[in-house]
Amino acid sequence: MNEDYTIVIDDMPPTRAQIITILNKKIRENKWDANTPKGIEIDVKPEWKDILQKDGSILWEYEKLGWRVMWYNQKYRTKPTRSWLSFRNAQYKGDK
Repeated sequence: MNEDYTIVIDDMPPTRAQIITILNKKIRENKWDANTPKGIEIDVKPEWKDILQKDGSILWEYEKLGWRVMWYNQKYRTKPTRSWLSFRNAQYKGDK
């Protein structure tokens, strides 16, 4: 009996390239939010945190491309901490 099996490992941390691909997709999907006070908000998945903290070049590359990138962490008493990235057009100065 000879059967082929496909092994899928979901517990592997994402690679740098996978995170960038996800960020680029979210930015494209929400590009109109780039010129708002909140910007494009992308939740940081727990498995991304270590990679983003150790490889600051990921977010720095977006800054070099003209984005203003901020990483926020909001702690709540009754809910889990929310961690997200905000991408805004660096030229955005707010509503006048």
